[in-house]
Amino acid sequence: MAAERRWLAAACLLFAGLAWQRLGWLAGNTGGIWGWDYRIYAAAWEKAAAGGNPYLPLTIGTGFLSHPFLLVLVAPFAGLGEAGYGLWALLGAAAWLGTLWLCGRLVEVHGWRLVPLIFFTPAVEAVFMGQASALAGLAVVFAFQSGAALAMAIALKTSPLALAGYFVAKGRSRFLGMTALTLGLVTVLPMAVLYPELVADFWGALTQLDGLVHHSPQNASLIGLTGWAGMRWVGAAGYAGLVWLAYRRGGPSVRLYSAFLAWSILFSPLAWHHHFVLLALPLAALLAQDWKLGLCAAALFQWDGLFQQAVFPAALPALLGAGLVLAWGLGRPADILLTHDTIR
Repeated sequence: MAAERRWLAAACLLFAGLAWQRLGWLAGNTGGIWGWDYRIYAAAWEKAAAGGNPYLPLTIGTGFLSHPFLLVLVAPFAGLGEAGYGLWALLGAAAWLGTLWLCGRLVEVHGWRLVPLIFFTPAVEAVFMGQASALAGLAVVFAFQSGAALAMAIALKTSPLALAGYFVAKGRSRFLGMTALTLGLVTVLPMAVLYPELVADFWGALTQLDGLVHHSPQNASLIGLTGWAGMRWVGAAGYAGLVWLAYRRGGPSVRLYSAFLAWSILFSPLAWHHHFVLLALPLAALLAQDWKLGLCAAALFQWDGLFQQAVFPAALPALLGAGLVLAWGLGRPADILLTHDTIR
């Protein structure tokens, strides 16, 4: 036990150091402007409130590409200036801490094993850059048991749409009905608050991005890092296998749900480093019964971001390694998640 806590303390220092380095690199890239993404959201809200199309110009990384609901969510903060960014960042930090707490409840992990994840680089980046990923990370954990939460996660980040396959395979029709109803409501709301064509503008932006492989050191997915369109077929085959496993296995499964979460990021057409906050539950699941494996996976996901900055070719092995550790850990029978695999 003492040795474990020493290693966890060392992991806290390592992860905090990586987070500090990441923040320094981000400050250099943004000219020292914190809340870069929040400012994109706020500017998009102001443009839409004035009747303009918030999705134009269509640019990856500097333009607004999210579901219109995010505009309504950020509206109360947008008129507060710098205080608005501060409150938004506090909301993101609270969401991340809430995510870790909820993960701990789901997999019954010892609390101290999750402490290093407080400094998880993607989460720190999401908070300081004002990214909605921190809120989406909380929503995807709630979504294990709530169709409304799944809808909120999809509205905040498109990638959680892949989780619907898990619930389809499980035959959760009422759950998916609640997801569809909630998603419909949060889609109609910004049309009523702003202008009726807003959702059509959003759809137009999505169709222009469809099929695009954004090959960039900052695109932290296997599709983005390789730039190989064929990786989509690899991902499709993996997804089909997950759906089949979910169908074959009865009852809710944290392991399979976590695997769907990991797939939604690793094979997303566009995934920034902060999107890894959606992997809190898979990482907590590994930490629950094999803390060494969990720390290894968390470290690899952060090293992927470090390599993206300077040694781009090294980012791909780090991401592949993290994915393989997750796959091996979540797929191991008996000793990993045997007790906590089924949540009743």
